[in-house]
Amino acid sequence: MDPRLKKIAKTVLHHSLKIKPGEKVLFSATDDGSVLINALIEEAYASGAVPFVSLERYAVRRALLEGATAEQMELLGRREAMLMEAMDCYVLVDAPENSSEFSQASQEKQAIYTKYYKSQVGAARKNLRWVSLAYPTVGMAQNAGMSMDAFSDYYFGLMTMDYEKLEKASLPMAMRMRAADQVRIVAPGTDLTVSLKGFTALVAAGEHNLPDGEIASTPVRDSMNGTIAFNIPSMHNGFLFTDVKLTFKDGKVVEASANDTERFLREISLDEGCRYIGEFSMGTNPYVTRPVGETLFDEKMFGSMHMALGACYNFPGRDNQNRSAIHWDLIQCHRAEYGGGEVWLDGELVRKDGIYLPDDLKCLNPDVYCQED
Repeated sequence: MDPRLKKIAKTVLHHSLKIKPGEKVLFSATDDGSVLINALIEEAYASGAVPFVSLERYAVRRALLEGATAEQMELLGRREAMLMEAMDCYVLVDAPENSSEFSQASQEKQAIYTKYYKSQVGAARKNLRWVSLAYPTVGMAQNAGMSMDAFSDYYFGLMTMDYEKLEKASLPMAMRMRAADQVRIVAPGTDLTVSLKGFTALVAAGEHNLPDGEIASTPVRDSMNGTIAFNIPSMHNGFLFTDVKLTFKDGKVVEASANDTERFLREISLDEGCRYIGEFSMGTNPYVTRPVGETLFDEKMFGSMHMALGACYNFPGRDNQNRSAIHWDLIQCHRAEYGGGEVWLDGELVRKDGIYLPDDLKCLNPDVYCQED
């Protein structure tokens, strides 16, 4: 077994989950994730934990969706939720052979799956200690425009980096976001204001995502106003959305456009919460320098920010009461090569073109952070 897999397994079980002897953990994998699952099982047994496994092929799910009914998906979701309710921890390893597997699947059927199956599983997961991570596949390497060897090396580097160091470097910005009321984002096609008042900002450093690196907060539900143009493509339900532009009034999306506006509008019409924001975050990982077509990676890009249409996380200090069957992260990068951008906190310019300006935040800039390695 590749020793790097063992290192990832140790990070997942001990850093992310803080597993204890006797605890039950469900390992769920899609497509090619079983290689990493084997390493996770081995480490779980070595730690005295009790592993359970659920495997899924995306091509099989697509076939199942062709004739899916609400009753069928509700029953499947209830079965999976019951299993999760018996667990202490949950790990999802996403390893898609083909990110576009669902591109021709009916949006109506995908909506049924999201509303009646995925929402139940998501609700059950919230009661567990959980982590979601990726595993490299040929399809992911192709999306990134990299060879399989190069993408694998990139992946293992991100998965085994020093997340305790990243957490320490991120704390000053998290403290500023916790204290902030008004945030303003200015970038090409963008002038957006939002309030974070009353909500905390959490440093994400490997507890729930791998790879990781973000400072995650929550907006006051009705506070977002203005327009934002996202400049990083977003794969959602098998379709690659580009040129997404949203206009908000009192927290709600009132105008939207994209490379396929009609399809985009259908995606955010599933329920009322789809048109409100449940997350507002800053990407902080200095080693994630360009998009690779996977949101789990791209939202961590240094110099980026992202917000999620739909459900908020019900962590303490993060619940703005926005409820939805979706949580869809959309990303804007502010580095100069992406057109630049500014982040203002209560009238102070704290980040310009992806670079932090105040002295207490400069430890996050790559020229400082990476120099210390």
